[in-house]
Amino acid sequence: MVSLTVSANTSLVQQRGGDVAIAGARTVRPANLAAVIGEVLAARDAGETIAVVGAGFPAATKKAHLALDISALTGVVDTNAAANTVTFYSGTTVRDARELLRKQGLDLVGSPADGRLTLAGAASTGAHGLNPAEPIFSGAIAGIGLVTIDGQLRNIDERRDAQFWSAAKLSLGALGVPVTVTVKVRPYVGLELRQRKRNINELVYELAEARNKTDFYCVDWRPLGAEAHLTVGWYSDESTQPAVAAEKRAELTAAEPKRKTGRFRRFREAVARRLPFLAPVLTRAANRFDRFGEQTELPAVLDDATTEFYIAPSRMPFVVEALQEFARGHRGLGSARVRISLVAPDNAWASAAYRREMVAVAVTVPAADRAALAEVEDLLLWLGGLPNWGRFNTVTGAEAAHVMPRFSDFLHICHDLDPYGQMQNRVAARLIA
Repeated sequence: MVSLTVSANTSLVQQRGGDVAIAGARTVRPANLAAVIGEVLAARDAGETIAVVGAGFPAATKKAHLALDISALTGVVDTNAAANTVTFYSGTTVRDARELLRKQGLDLVGSPADGRLTLAGAASTGAHGLNPAEPIFSGAIAGIGLVTIDGQLRNIDERRDAQFWSAAKLSLGALGVPVTVTVKVRPYVGLELRQRKRNINELVYELAEARNKTDFYCVDWRPLGAEAHLTVGWYSDESTQPAVAAEKRAELTAAEPKRKTGRFRRFREAVARRLPFLAPVLTRAANRFDRFGEQTELPAVLDDATTEFYIAPSRMPFVVEALQEFARGHRGLGSARVRISLVAPDNAWASAAYRREMVAVAVTVPAADRAALAEVEDLLLWLGGLPNWGRFNTVTGAEAAHVMPRFSDFLHICHDLDPYGQMQNRVAARLIA
């Protein structure tokens, strides 16, 4: 018997990045593949739009009739030792997948830095990790199982339904409902981290060297100051002694110091908005007294707003200079935080790193200053940036097709697999219209 959790009157679906109002939508949480297929076929026959929701997926449109929550589809489906791959159900989080693999002495290739994301959400939006040699997660997966609008389960990879592969690996939730994700795995090795404070204007000229010499690279920087927090790492030979990577530090920070840091941050944000001329002084103080690692903590799910753009390495000096100048003259950016990381090339058609090395620049502001992100987006677009689809952006399909060489091919696959546009979310609706 098919097991479902259905709430016919649910008007609020909570996801990473905020609460998404879906007026009148049914929210369904299928417990197995048969339930997913049944719901998709019922929606197709009724002419309804479907929005896949869960950690990491783009927000649903307010016109969605059915919100399909995949978070109950978790666990391991299959292991292929010969191919070094493991297939998970799509609702498994990155954190849970890594924990399961670690017990077997394995780890994800291209693991996203945010462990709260589901594997399907991370693949569908192009989430990335902090290893300069690895592509975004979409470029590192080996296969994906999609239930398309006609109720078929398509197991897509480089050999099966290969014509869809370059679109399916970064689908934006527009091709179907992801039910399985096949990940590439490698032996687990520890990560030795080194941290230091550096001048941001010097760091941007050393990115090529950092890409070639490190296994972990992350810069955290407040644009009102010149001092940045640099974290670099190298894989350790002693795989039996797990090292704590930066993305885990938020879970291990002691509660009391974290609360103190939060109080000072809120005070600094309030002062920056009301007395912006004091913001540079407070930024220098924060850079001086913050312990290493506190800036690398992940923002709270519903508290902060982030936009992230991929920038060509040669443009980074101009990006840093522009963000510094912009922050000095914009009240909403007085408390902004910037994270800089490196991404290797991939071959997903909708990826901003398609066949070229990129620098990921993520700008985070307090929730009260979300409106400032529109101006940050304009600035980074003007500097040649392309968006991370899982973060705030307003890029249209026509704009993406103008600057992304295979984006038009991606749109053709969307129309082939979903000819009536019934798979919908806010990003897909804007890009595919």
